[in-house]
Amino acid sequence: MPSGLRIPQGQGPWPRMRGALGLQLPPRHAPPRPPPRHAPPGSGAPGGVSHLCAGAGGPVCLGRRRERGTRCGRTGPEMASAGGGDCEGAAPETDRPHQRPFLIGVSGGTASGKSTVCEKIMELLGQNEVDHRQRKLVILSQDSFYKVLTPEQKAKALKGQYNFDHPDAFDNDLMHRTLKNIVEGRTVEVPTYDFVTHSRLPETTVVYPADVVLFEGILVFYSQEIRDMFHLRLFVDTDSDVRLSRRDEEVCRRDNPARG
Repeated sequence: MPSGLRIPQGQGPWPRMRGALGLQLPPRHAPPRPPPRHAPPGSGAPGGVSHLCAGAGGPVCLGRRRERGTRCGRTGPEMASAGGGDCEGAAPETDRPHQRPFLIGVSGGTASGKSTVCEKIMELLGQNEVDHRQRKLVILSQDSFYKVLTPEQKAKALKGQYNFDHPDAFDNDLMHRTLKNIVEGRTVEVPTYDFVTHSRLPETTVVYPADVVLFEGILVFYSQEIRDMFHLRLFVDTDSDVRLSRRDEEVCRRDNPARG
């Protein structure tokens, strides 16, 4: 967990987020206020995304990058509603109610702890224990949208000479289309990127409609077209020396998967 990270209990977007998900966290100082007895649908009362949307939109800075593995997109249980390319047993899209989720962008420098922040939010909201097809909150990573490299670019990447932190390294068109479909409440398939072979794998990650979607990455705010899609923007601020140390460990793990 990033040093100094604290999830506030009574301020900012967090109470609204819990309300939007219809979830409760144990109170630290005082019990939460009960919801209104008679709240018309869409009025912003806990239980609807509109409650989370109220007052959100500006950037929020969290003090103190995920230890990126060899693959990105085929996420574990903490990383969202994904099951890989094999969707056997998944409910057909026509059987699931379409809903427009509350989209949150989480950015920060390389190795700043963005993924850890997202995972902590999911844990505190109790969504990490929920079946991926039933979750109300999901997490996606910008790393899944790296471009398919040309032979020349792949040769540079294998030598460590390709800049994966440049805006042109990402497939922004695919990223925008995917986020647009998510915002429209559609089930989508997210690519799986393999950092060992520097290519996309045949498997994809299926993401089902959810109430809240966290999208994290170093450059998720670079494109205005994508930036304007977020209802809330979070920036994880971490000391540069800490990020540099973590980045070295991350690259070592990514390029030498046998070392775990």
